[in-house]
Amino acid sequence: MYRFDLVLRTGPLEEETQLRCQIFIT
Repeated sequence: MYRFDLVLRTGPLEEETQLRCQIFIT
């Protein structure tokens, strides 16, 4: 959860954020 939030905040591009979020979730 914390990592997911950090990625969302540090992700400048929505596409990049979504891709990273999926990796963290899985």
